[in-house]
This record gives sequence, C-alpha cells and structure tokens, in this order.
Amino acid sequence: MRPDLNEPRWQVVYPLGTTDAMRSLGTIAAPLLAGFGLATIGLLVTAERTPLLADWAVAAFAAGSTLMVFCVQLTCTGLLYAAPPAERASWLQGRPVARAALDVQRKDLWLSGRYFRRARWTYDLALTAHLIGLTALLVPRSAQPGRWIGVAVVLVALVMEMTWIVTAHRGRGPAWLLPGYRHARQSLDTPPGGEP
Repeated sequence: MRPDLNEPRWQVVYPLGTTDAMRSLGTIAAPLLAGFGLATIGLLVTAERTPLLADWAVAAFAAGSTLMVFCVQLTCTGLLYAAPPAERASWLQGRPVARAALDVQRKDLWLSGRYFRRARWTYDLALTAHLIGLTALLVPRSAQPGRWIGVAVVLVALVMEMTWIVTAHRGRGPAWLLPGYRHARQSLDTPPGGEP
C-alpha cells in the first residue's frame, strides 16, 4: 500500500519564524552594521587626529563589515531555499503532493538550515569584531574617566556577546541571557510559591 503523501507525517515543517528572523538579520541588521563599520573606517583613515588605537579599530571594523557582507549573502542564499510548505502547496495549484516535491522540500530545508547557520556565525563573529573596534576607538590617550567608563561598558558587552555565541550555538544558554524552552519548562512546571 502506497503512503498518502498529503498526510501531515509526510510534510516537512519549517520552524515558525525562522525565515522572518533570518530575513531581518540579512536584510536589515547586517547591512546596517556593515554600513556603520565602513563609515567608521572612512572617518578614521581620513582624520587628521586619530584615537590611540585607530589602526586596530580599522582592522576590527574592516573584519566586522566584511563578515556582515557575507552574512547578507548567506542569508539571501538560505532564503532561496526557504519556501514554506503553504507556499509550495500554492505552486502545485491543488494537485496532490508528489514524492519528488517532498524530496525537494527536504533538500531545501537542509540547505536553508546550513546557510542560515553560517549566516548566524558570520553575524556573531562580525558583532564581536565591531565590539573590539569600538573598544579600540574608546581607549583614551590620557586619564579620561568618561572614556574609560565607555571602554568598560563595551568590554562588558563583549563578554556578554562571547557568552551568547558560545552558549547559543551549544543550545545551553544561561536563563539570564538566553532563556529557552528548557527554562520555560522549568518555570512553568514550578507551582507559584513552591516546589514542583
């Protein structure tokens, strides 16, 4: 007996919001931050008086902006493979779903996942490079308390970003930074004022 390919168990399902989140990452956030990095580089290389660590800032912003451009490319390529099941069904115009269409959908899901993961990695590394560049920009030539406070704030942000990257890609983020299903389950299974 042949399986009914229209049954839900034969449908490949995309995680809700995946393509919207990635679309925002690759079409808004990454280009905006790449532009910020390139503008900063332009200011630094044409300025008569530069910050103490200007060369390091230029290098960090150049790396970050380049990675942001790759993030845009990887996201766009991933979106090429990320058509949701409802959109695919509309292409078939009411015809039954063929095994070949499901096979293509499975391959597309695999490919979009790969491109989206690479886009996230380039975005995370680019943010890290931008924070390093920002830190280098703020290091003062002399004792300036406001600038040192700025350096401290950006260094805290850099530590948080590194924590985010390491724990998010392992899927085990701390609740204070990256709450996930595990934390929601623990919180929702605990009665209000007592032990679970």
